[in-house]
Amino acid sequence: MRDTDPTDPTDPSARETFEEHYRDVAPALYGWAYLRVGRDLRTQIDATDLVQETSLRALQGFERFDPDRGPFRRWVFRIAKNVLSEALRRSSFAAKKGDTGAWSAGQMPESVTRITTRIARDDALQVLLNKIEESDPSDQELFLRCGLVGESFVEAGRRMGLEPDAARMRWNRLRERLRGSAWVAELLATTD
Repeated sequence: MRDTDPTDPTDPSARETFEEHYRDVAPALYGWAYLRVGRDLRTQIDATDLVQETSLRALQGFERFDPDRGPFRRWVFRIAKNVLSEALRRSSFAAKKGDTGAWSAGQMPESVTRITTRIARDDALQVLLNKIEESDPSDQELFLRCGLVGESFVEAGRRMGLEPDAARMRWNRLRERLRGSAWVAELLATTD
């Protein structure tokens, strides 16, 4: 009988553990990618591709995830930020060279791809993301930082140049406006 190694992404047990974590964060990751790309770049950078590339890299590097250093959500968003930076560079280079700038396809388990595809095709999620996209830029930033990435309102406020009380009040007002919208519970981080 072979022992399973939970840090080996080819190990079925490790893949299942990754998928459990990924399933919880995938809606937020897609929302983040969609909002970060923005309307102007959507013809060049696809949010679903960003999420797929992020999930592939996260799966491949899952053995490096250490829950003692922070939650999976924060770890996978660090990967997503790097993937987005790379996509922006590729997009800029591709526009100059007439290239597509596409990533090479990796070996992604179909179960992970299904999760991403289901989320990207959900009309209710799209309505919520469009609502956020049309809101005040600082509310968008709070939603991205506090709601999706999981930063505290103090941390997000500091990064945005807001006093902690102002950030808390804005975040609470934003959450109140979104209360009852489909997908809010699945998207928002549980930290405060």
